[in-house]
Amino acid sequence: MIRHIFLSYNKSSGGESGFTLVELITVIAIMGVLLSIATINFRHYRVKSGIENQTREMYADINSARIDSIHTKKRHAVILNTNSYALKNFTTNEPTTAGRTLVTRAIPNAITKEGGTTYANEMILFDIRGFTDFGTTLVVNPLGNEASQNCIVVSASRINMGRVASDNTCQF
Repeated sequence: MIRHIFLSYNKSSGGESGFTLVELITVIAIMGVLLSIATINFRHYRVKSGIENQTREMYADINSARIDSIHTKKRHAVILNTNSYALKNFTTNEPTTAGRTLVTRAIPNAITKEGGTTYANEMILFDIRGFTDFGTTLVVNPLGNEASQNCIVVSASRINMGRVASDNTCQF
């Protein structure tokens, strides 16, 4: 009975079945709305993922400089700027020597200090034991994002990765 109803139903008077123009436009409009929602969510996810990746890469590079200073018994440094950072090593213990730049990395998201001020050739210097006297907190911007990791805390003997809390401190 139901099969008979579906087989005998014709939309046009000529006996041919098909889609009307109104049905086609409605389906296209619904697909457009769904696609726009998916695009907005994808962009949000891409920004969040980019911030997390940058934070992890910077954390790995800073940790690498610290570990290399212990293993090679040479001072290593990370030179911080707002849109880039560089890794250096030194052959002497004299802090005024130029050092050798190992790598310079441009970063897509700006980094600032915990209070929001920018970096301008500031140096995290690791001695031959892996300690530093330049404690700082690096924040990967923009703030207010939903990234699970968007800040790095460098203290005298540790490097931690965390998330900026509502009081603008890095919680790890």
